[in-house]
Amino acid sequence: MEDNRNQGGRIGVFGGTFDPPHMAHLRMAKLLRDFASLEKVLWIPTRKSPHKSDRVVTPASVRLKMVKEVVSGMKGHDACDIEILRSGYSYTIDTLRALKKLYPGKDLVLIMGSDQFCELSEWKESESLTDLVEICVLPRKGATVSSSLADNLVLAPFEELDISSSEIRNKIQQNLSFEHLICKSVAKIIEEEGLYQN
Repeated sequence: MEDNRNQGGRIGVFGGTFDPPHMAHLRMAKLLRDFASLEKVLWIPTRKSPHKSDRVVTPASVRLKMVKEVVSGMKGHDACDIEILRSGYSYTIDTLRALKKLYPGKDLVLIMGSDQFCELSEWKESESLTDLVEICVLPRKGATVSSSLADNLVLAPFEELDISSSEIRNKIQQNLSFEHLICKSVAKIIEEEGLYQN
């Protein structure tokens, strides 16, 4: 396969805990790939989120396995283990700097939902993010996001689906139907691994 990392183009950076990945993640990645004219989207499961240190998280290897299943066979979508391979907390600014070195000819586009964007000021070196990348935000219904809040910010003209990983985990714990919220292959991994039972 030809290595075009030094050639021009745009790559989407889609980070998250993905515990588990669900249909809203999938829809966001697909919509924003087309909207932002992205060559591909890198789905990057976080190893250890500095914002979710109070919750027990599914092992990174299992979350990466679920993400790989979601993107399997999807053109322009790849699972990326760059944060999982790095020790300590996963900070977006560190990941972006590493990706800049891996893809020196590419423009990076950080894609996220409005809930993440509203917490951006709490992120490590948040003021430096827009110097490195464009940020493309998919608004959640009822959320107000002003494009004046950050330079290099683009608001997508779609709404994020109202699905959350915590909702899915709660449904599994309560033995409620959840399969319609995730891919079949992810549901199979959840069953095989016995995830989210308590």
